[in-house]
Amino acid sequence: MNKFSALFFCLILLLVPLTGCFGNSDDEDKASKEDSIDSDNDALDQDDTIPNEEPTIEEPIIEDPYAITCPDGSIGTLQWAVITCAEPDVFRTTDVSNDTQNLTMEWYDIAVKEWGNYGPVEVYIIGNDVDAASELEDFYCDRHKALDSNWNEQWDCANDNYQIFTNYVEDGGAAISTQKRPDLDYDFMAMVMSSKYPGPEEEDYKPVVLHEYFHIFQHSHITSECTNNDRDVCLRDDKMGGEDTPWFSEGGAEFMAQSLYSKQDGVRNNYLKDVMRHKLEISLEGYKSQDTPLEELTYSSPVNVYDIGAWFIAYLIDNEGEEAFLEGFYGDLDDLGFDSAFEKNFGKSKAAYLSEYELFLDQDFDTIMTLFDEPVAYPEQTWFTSYGGTGEESHGHYILACSDGGFLQIGETGFIPNTAKILVVKVNSTGQFEWKQEFGDVGHNLGNNAIETADGYVIVGALNEDSSVIKLNKSTGELIFSESFDNGGSDAIESIIEVDNGFIGVGYIDAEDRDNTFFTEGKGHLTFIDDLGLKTSEMSLDPHMAHAYRIDTHNNQIFISGLTEEAFDYALMKMTMAGEIIWSNTYGGDSYDHNFAFDISPDGAVYLSGHTLSGTANWDTYTLKLDNDGNVVWENTRGNPRGFNPQYIHDEVWGAAATPDGGVIIVAGTGDEYSSYSECNDEDCSDAWRVYLIKYDSNGDLVWEMTLAGEENSDWAGEDICLTSDGGAVVAVDNGEFGFLKISPA
Repeated sequence: MNKFSALFFCLILLLVPLTGCFGNSDDEDKASKEDSIDSDNDALDQDDTIPNEEPTIEEPIIEDPYAITCPDGSIGTLQWAVITCAEPDVFRTTDVSNDTQNLTMEWYDIAVKEWGNYGPVEVYIIGNDVDAASELEDFYCDRHKALDSNWNEQWDCANDNYQIFTNYVEDGGAAISTQKRPDLDYDFMAMVMSSKYPGPEEEDYKPVVLHEYFHIFQHSHITSECTNNDRDVCLRDDKMGGEDTPWFSEGGAEFMAQSLYSKQDGVRNNYLKDVMRHKLEISLEGYKSQDTPLEELTYSSPVNVYDIGAWFIAYLIDNEGEEAFLEGFYGDLDDLGFDSAFEKNFGKSKAAYLSEYELFLDQDFDTIMTLFDEPVAYPEQTWFTSYGGTGEESHGHYILACSDGGFLQIGETGFIPNTAKILVVKVNSTGQFEWKQEFGDVGHNLGNNAIETADGYVIVGALNEDSSVIKLNKSTGELIFSESFDNGGSDAIESIIEVDNGFIGVGYIDAEDRDNTFFTEGKGHLTFIDDLGLKTSEMSLDPHMAHAYRIDTHNNQIFISGLTEEAFDYALMKMTMAGEIIWSNTYGGDSYDHNFAFDISPDGAVYLSGHTLSGTANWDTYTLKLDNDGNVVWENTRGNPRGFNPQYIHDEVWGAAATPDGGVIIVAGTGDEYSSYSECNDEDCSDAWRVYLIKYDSNGDLVWEMTLAGEENSDWAGEDICLTSDGGAVVAVDNGEFGFLKISPA
């Protein structure tokens, strides 16, 4: 018996769960204009449910199955393998909702826009009701008897031994059936979508629709026909890649569907790479452990031919390009046949290409996966300006993106302990100078951090080794107030936040290494300050940290980062707004770990970075991502970006900025400080210092890293970074002055 004369049938095996929100909903209810199997053919009720009473199917009356009226009103004829303006005929069982039909056709339309609108196509959407599916089988039979007088009810319609739609109620899946037979006058393709494996509530459903439509694209490029009962002489099978050997047809449909899906709005970054990684993980070992060649694997083979076939298509397109595959190969397929079209468009025989593919799969897993490494887009330098103070040199420590679009940098001009003054420089959105101010008598003064309030900029640091808070006019930089307080010994405020009725500052007291600008071997300290800059109370952060370096808030809770005693580990604390400690953690290895960079992602993840000697040849960058409870999500050590002898290279991190995509940009300086060593390569010399930028994604994977130098390769080092409204950033550069380096979005 000819069971539906199906030339192609595929079941989609669900392998990868998909997440996210994809595509745009169509406000037009497509069910209102498509054929439905409701008893009255009207649109569904607003609750998108279908009445349970038994529907009555009207007998189809069709005069000319190939006659079409295009949207512009012109009259055409629907022909196999020709792009058409016709929409598919859509039918559903009575238990399928408008929403499911609309979703199906939304993704059908996405495929049409990508690969062309072919036909004739009938779309059948099957629900969970066997009786409704049986009724749709009867409708299908009546419809095609009306369309084609050669339609044979005995062989082409459902019966006790042959199911068309009812099997999908239990088995689920999806399929394309082609009816291209010499005994029929009406040729068509039928797409069948079911309500399970996957169901329309699953994200897998969307790429499955794309997968099935790509089969329509494939079949539309083959005009060969098959007889009813003898598949051995069917050229359609040969042109699809072989009878019951779906490596090329299924591999092509699967890869092209996943590739198109990955490009849609809302689909997560690295989606295609993640999907293909999973396919390789579950198929490569099994494929390499057996002896059947790829082109001989069948649907029933123990190896998942969909996945290993999809990898072949990915390999092919990576080498030859998508145009050679879609337009070249499929454009020549019908006239030349599979082997000749393959060799013409891909430059070698099928056998030769498959042999090369086997060598490709012999590589280690990570090397194979580099096929999906995205071309790296690096940020570019947009502008650079720099400004100094009255001292011999000026060194910035912190940069602030201001609400007016400009930037403010704070640090010192001169050197502690004898010649330093606090220096503050304000520039506009293009780095042009607006104003600068210096504070303190020449001596031991530190400019550490700044925030913007509604009516000014608040600067913190130290004046004459006492913790200081300074407020400045936004427009001119003129002093509003300056307050200092001796918290104990040599002390300073490193960072400040604004809270109700004032501020909270963190830093250190009782510095032992008082002439060190960065780590002073003191005791961590917290100060409560009113809105006039006066200290109201204080609390010790010792022994949790010897030096508190940064403070910020998230969800009305305080996070403080810093360094432990002797700078052996990173330190992080979480506390209430009243100063009650929730938890305190340390992070690091078996040697020195210096934490000078900190930021909080919008989702509450915490980034810590700095430089480490734990397990490294010399100072390397050390970055951690923590969840909001302080648990390590990932950690990375990275350094020596220019490839010199790592024993002599310092990679010193001073700033970090959490990015809107969930990742982070780290800013450092890289170079050597050893008179006994100097090495040059084709690009640079080791004793020339460079800005070193590293971008990690939310999973800790490297997105890009780069170094930047001044004019004529003058020394630059990165001190801090802030994000800009255009998606780029401004880097605080130490070039002997306060440098402002704008980089574009990557």
